[in-house]
Amino acid sequence: MKCCPKCFQDKVIIDFIQTVGQDADCDFCGAEDLTTIPAEDLGQKFNELLGLYEPADEQKYHEDESLADKISGWGVFSDELATEKQNAILDEIRFGPLDPKDRSITTRSSDRWQFKWEYWEEDIWENFSEHIKHRRRFILDGKSLYFSEPREWLPEILAASEMVVPPELEFYRARLGHSHNSIRHAPFPASEMMPPPPELARRGRANPAGISYFYAAEEAETAVAEIRPYVGALVSVCSLKSKKNLKVADITRIHKIESPFDQPNLKAQVQRNGLMRVLNRELARPVNPDDSEIEYVPTQYLAEAILEIGYDGIRYRSAVRKGGTNFVFFEPNELAIDSATRLVEVDSIEVKYQSVPTVHFRKADED
Repeated sequence: MKCCPKCFQDKVIIDFIQTVGQDADCDFCGAEDLTTIPAEDLGQKFNELLGLYEPADEQKYHEDESLADKISGWGVFSDELATEKQNAILDEIRFGPLDPKDRSITTRSSDRWQFKWEYWEEDIWENFSEHIKHRRRFILDGKSLYFSEPREWLPEILAASEMVVPPELEFYRARLGHSHNSIRHAPFPASEMMPPPPELARRGRANPAGISYFYAAEEAETAVAEIRPYVGALVSVCSLKSKKNLKVADITRIHKIESPFDQPNLKAQVQRNGLMRVLNRELARPVNPDDSEIEYVPTQYLAEAILEIGYDGIRYRSAVRKGGTNFVFFEPNELAIDSATRLVEVDSIEVKYQSVPTVHFRKADED
């Protein structure tokens, strides 16, 4: 059965059909006298994409989503083509020249499907976090557990996310409060806007207690938001620059996949993007003073692993200001603060919230 360019919206597939196809009527969308191709001839093109999905486990997966539904986010098929027809094309691609009776014993595209690596990156992070918080802290033993040591996979996933911070790029740092050295309110001087010395450094999302890192923001508004001030609070703000080019791991840089059909290793790219999202979320999560010290051990280890690889810092998204971006630099002395600090007053704070679903935990020995 033949399909035509009107069945699709992905440019790579459309170009392929127009290049190798022949004029005929389309068996799926009904278009007449267009360039068409036997759908089974698209098998090689679709191999990597379809390899990301598998028939759903009926006992664990209850969403009624066909294969066409599951890949809809990739923008493969035309919006004008009914889901039923999309699944019919996928059957032709998957089964090729198989006899109809052989097709009947195989999962059809219209059956329930699931993403093979659903929560894969979450499982990696959770297993690693559990291990480093409660089993082995300083010398990890990943051979006996189902997790991968970050130092094994970080170099590869960060290689495509390197950025160089030049000396002309400006950052911002904020500190709650002001100087009391004069009758009038004045901002803290530049000398008091530096990170605390190691002996006074409290634990943060990236640094353990006793190790001082330099936290900064790409925008002044983000720097102020990150200290979580109250309405009416006076906040000292300064700008700063690096003293030299610094190599930073930019974990905000999620690779946009324009087409699943022009990636040399689609699975690896999808998994990399998933890991980057998890790392960014964990590093951006605000420090909660009520949390136990061990809650920050996984991200502190992550930061130190990135330092060991050879990076000078990390760029990550802000969790408290939408669109904001933060940096953590490992060596405070590599940055210089502008002497012209300023004082701002917080006049409003926007609060948004969402309901948290009830989670029922089950015993470890339950199936």
